Amino acid sequence: MTSKETMYKAINTYGVENQLIKTVEELSELSQALCKSLIRLNYTKEKISLESVDNIFEEIADVEIMLEQCKMMFQCDKEVSAWKHKKIERLERRLESGN
Repeated sequence: MTSKETMYKAINTYGVENQLIKTVEELSELSQALCKSLIRLNYTKEKISLESVDNIFEEIADVEIMLEQCKMMFQCDKEVSAWKHKKIERLERRLESGN
């Protein structure tokens, strides 16, 4: 089974509503992992441990999987790609102008 087939199966098995809830949960877990790393860096001046970095990597993977499922559920891959392109172009313009 391909990864795409697995994700479609998850959507069909658990349902759209549950997968949207799962997406929010995974986004929250990534946010929490990133905040913990910032706290360690800014307040305790500790180095980020391999364990905490690995946790960030894991949470990024979870979020990417759920976002792929969102694109499948909303059938919006082309629209998301177009928005990403626009946003990156805007970022490029800002960087070139010094803002």
